[in-house]
Amino acid sequence: SILASFGPDIAEALGLLADALSAKGGILVRLSKESSGLLDEEFFDFPVVYIHGKYPSTPAVDAFLETVGGVRFGAGACLALARAVRDGVPQTSSIVTVAGDGVQTPLNLEVPYGISVGELLEQCGAFGVIQQVVAGGLMTGRIVGPQSPLHPGVTALTAQAETPEPPRSACTGCGRCAA
Repeated sequence: SILASFGPDIAEALGLLADALSAKGGILVRLSKESSGLLDEEFFDFPVVYIHGKYPSTPAVDAFLETVGGVRFGAGACLALARAVRDGVPQTSSIVTVAGDGVQTPLNLEVPYGISVGELLEQCGAFGVIQQVVAGGLMTGRIVGPQSPLHPGVTALTAQAETPEPPRSACTGCGRCAA
């Protein structure tokens, strides 16, 4: 995960953000303790808070932050901020999770913007016939082709060798029936 690989950079950015916002401190919010990659109770002197919710986590995290008067910054944004302030380096890359049943080795890769989806899949050992690739989350992402370039905002690619058949039903979900 980005937190495991770039912890000191993210902690540095959290400190910068707290200073810039005149905040008393910061917290790291994660979705449920059952999630993979559990952290200790503190992450580089920032308390870790686990909240309950469902994927996608954004609504649950935002609801929690509203109760404590917090602001959300993603781990990737924090990494870019630390590099920009400390090293004077603009953000020209992103950490992308490449996974799915169409790749042999799911990986988190730091890749430059503009790299093709096909190149990323090759780096992760794509095999067989890839039926579709989803850029973004499985629920909110969009289907992309192998020549599609990676652009800011895409942090996940899921290569699906098998695509699930949608359930067959005459129901259109209009809500007019009594069911």
